Amino acid sequence: MEKQVTGFPAMIALLFAAAGLFSVRAGAAALPERFKTALARSLDADASWTMVKTIEDSPLKFRFEGVVSCFKGKGVIWSMEKPIKSKIAMLSEGIEFSGDGKGLRKVPSSEFPHYHEVRQAVDDFLAGGEVPFDRLFEVDSSIADGKWRVEFAPKRFDMRRIIRSVTVTGSEVVEKARFRYASGESADIEFRESGRAAHSLWKGRE
Repeated sequence: MEKQVTGFPAMIALLFAAAGLFSVRAGAAALPERFKTALARSLDADASWTMVKTIEDSPLKFRFEGVVSCFKGKGVIWSMEKPIKSKIAMLSEGIEFSGDGKGLRKVPSSEFPHYHEVRQAVDDFLAGGEVPFDRLFEVDSSIADGKWRVEFAPKRFDMRRIIRSVTVTGSEVVEKARFRYASGESADIEFRESGRAAHSLWKGRE
């Protein structure tokens, strides 16, 4: 279970990093400017989230709810409130897991493929830089009626073994993301921004 839950925030972090950085190779037409602006905004904001996971050829659906708090230059903390309480903190030195009666467990960044690369890309993006990230993804995007849609498909075999594609939609803010996993599972996430630069889950960490 931990491995599956970890994949949720990790892939979103990877997506955030890739989003603004694609413009260096993909060109202005490939990614709507409002999409890049919304993603940059999300990297220093709090939001509640609801995720519904489904399994291929199964009528079963699994619902999860929680809060995410992004802190520019520091990282991302994901808190699951339902059906169980757990927390994942993605920091520069690695990932911390806590909750569900298991205490705190720290895993160094070296144990997660691409983790350091993602963190560096996010930091560079927030600093106003552009990094060629297109070696990791194929990208397709569109915009209509003020809404944008961007889909990422991994190029690398090791990434394709985990995930098939990530599709993100929104307007001024990131609103929805759909993850399609190689296992046949899919996860649909809705975000509702609750504060900008609020850092609600970072109290005591500053």
